[in-house]
Amino acid sequence: MALGVAAGCLCDLTLDQALAGVEAELAPTLPAEQRAKNVALATTAYEYLTQRRRGAERAEASIFLGVSAAPREIPRAALLVDVGFDPPRLAAPSIYALANSPQRHTGNWRQFRPVLHQELCTQCWICFVRCPEGAISLDANEYPVVDYDECKGCLLCVHDCPTQAFTTEKESR
Repeated sequence: MALGVAAGCLCDLTLDQALAGVEAELAPTLPAEQRAKNVALATTAYEYLTQRRRGAERAEASIFLGVSAAPREIPRAALLVDVGFDPPRLAAPSIYALANSPQRHTGNWRQFRPVLHQELCTQCWICFVRCPEGAISLDANEYPVVDYDECKGCLLCVHDCPTQAFTTEKESR
């Protein structure tokens, strides 16, 4: 929310307008205490940016007047928290049962099949996590393996792979 309010500052939204938007968006989902913390952080971000903008205007004016304008320090409360990265084994959901493709024999629906090129794969598991049919499993080395009996050919794995390790091939029967 603080980033949204900060963006609103850059678009000349007033603080009251921005905070009304924050309240309207968060009221249905967050308790009052969490909303208050979000509002406080958003207010700090907004005030910081408006002061920076005023400081930039003063700095531009000081060039002509020969006066220096010192930048304001970021308040400690406005600093963002560093969120650590968890490896995929901890961060990915656990799926214990496959979808119903094996019972429906949906593997023959495909027009195109995804083909993995392991030399390009970084083992990020995005394809494994996002496969709607659970047709992608992991081998002993944690590389994705496509089960073509279950794969419907939606090609989400092809589109979501950040390294383009998947390509498509026309299905031949």
